[in-house]
Amino acid sequence: MKNRIQATLSKYGLVVEGFSDPHGKRARAEMSRQIARLPEQTRHVTEMLREQLEFVERQIREQEQRLKALVRITPEIELLMSLPGIGVILGSVCALEIGDAGRFPSAEHLAACAGTAPRVHSSGDKTRYGGQARTISQRRR
Repeated sequence: MKNRIQATLSKYGLVVEGFSDPHGKRARAEMSRQIARLPEQTRHVTEMLREQLEFVERQIREQEQRLKALVRITPEIELLMSLPGIGVILGSVCALEIGDAGRFPSAEHLAACAGTAPRVHSSGDKTRYGGQARTISQRRR
C-alpha cells in the first residue's frame, strides 16, 4: 500500500521530501498536502489506500501487543528486533524457527539452513547460481 501511494504521487510529480520515512508521523502532514494536490478521483482512491494502511498498521500493533503478552522476549529476540524491519512478530518467529543458534558451526550454515543462501552449482569452468534453498518450515511440510 505504501508503494502504491508513493507510485501515485510520483506519477504526478509529487514527492514527500526531507523525511527518513515518508509515511512516518512527522511526514504525514506533508503527505496529506501532496495527496490534496492530486486529481479528484485519484485523490479519493489514494486517501482510501491511506485509510487501509492505517487500519493494517493498527492491526499489526494490536497483534504485537498480544504477542508481547504471550511470548517472553528473550535476549535473542531483542537482538533480532534491533534489525530494521523486524518487530515482535517476526523476531519471535525467527527465534523459534532457529532455536539454539549455537548448533550451527557458522553463520553460513545458519543461512543455508534458513534458505537465505542462494544455491551454487559448479562443474568444470561453469558456475550457475540458482534460487534460494528451501527454508526450514518448507522442509517440514
